[in-house]
Amino acid sequence: MLPYSFQALQSDLQGFLYSIKRISATYHLAFRVQYVTGCRFNELRQISRFSIIDYANFSLQPQKGNNLRTLPISIIPPEFISMIQAQDTYFAGLTQSTASYYFRSFYFNKRIYHDNKQLTTNLFRHHFCKALYNSGYTVSQIAYNLGERDQKNAENYIFSDLVFTSRDDSL
Repeated sequence: MLPYSFQALQSDLQGFLYSIKRISATYHLAFRVQYVTGCRFNELRQISRFSIIDYANFSLQPQKGNNLRTLPISIIPPEFISMIQAQDTYFAGLTQSTASYYFRSFYFNKRIYHDNKQLTTNLFRHHFCKALYNSGYTVSQIAYNLGERDQKNAENYIFSDLVFTSRDDSL
């Protein structure tokens, strides 16, 4: 297994988003929202978790009993804003298994691991935290942006040692 740098992660995720755009507009939008918000895939499937607060902010009630997240509306795609406003159930039919399939199929022949657990769409959450940290956010600010009650959970994402192996390599 080889270390997976933040720069490689960012480049690969952007390449993945470009690739998936040609395959599925629906999943592309879902993955873009994950990329810019760090939300979990299953949170997208419940549009009622999202609400527009005002012209500048939206909120997301995370899973697992975590705190309400408030994020700038400018980070999310306009078509997703429309979905929130209409409480559209467009993403309700998306499945984690199909999302994982797309991710595994189009993610540059790499298997990504954290603590010996293979990651698929949760990799967007790791990227979101690492990107905020690299931009100067503190751990407590990132925990707030994630809605995490326990700062250690945010630290786990920020400082996660990601590794990869070729799909052809066996573990």
